[in-house]
Amino acid sequence: MFLIGVIVEIRETLFTKSFSMETDNPHGLALEFMKKLSHNYMVYEKKNKFQTDGPVKKITILFDVVEVLDKFSSIIVTFSMEAENNTMYIDIEGSFLMRVRESGFFSSVFSEFYLDSIFPVLKKVSQDHIKALEKEIEAL
Repeated sequence: MFLIGVIVEIRETLFTKSFSMETDNPHGLALEFMKKLSHNYMVYEKKNKFQTDGPVKKITILFDVVEVLDKFSSIIVTFSMEAENNTMYIDIEGSFLMRVRESGFFSSVFSEFYLDSIFPVLKKVSQDHIKALEKEIEAL
């Protein structure tokens, strides 16, 4: 018996990094950083919030950098930037995501083949890409 329309998803965190920094313009710096990344990668902005209440300014910027490896696998680096006044807190998480939809016998056979043969190779490639991206991020 086969399940129809099952999605097999594997997400593995390859690295995480958290740090804080002082800057006069955290919102502008975060947007400039996102813009620089968009020159080489697909960037998906999820949240861009600026709040001010007199002397206190708060920002929240969330975005993903996505590198598609094939139809089923991609590398996703999630950035969470929050600031209050001049202190910005940055959390970065790099993940490998594989998602295959199973629906019927041939899809089940393909999923098994993909997981056994292609997944390990793409996982290794994603680890190499993540290391390169991490160095690029540090340089920015």
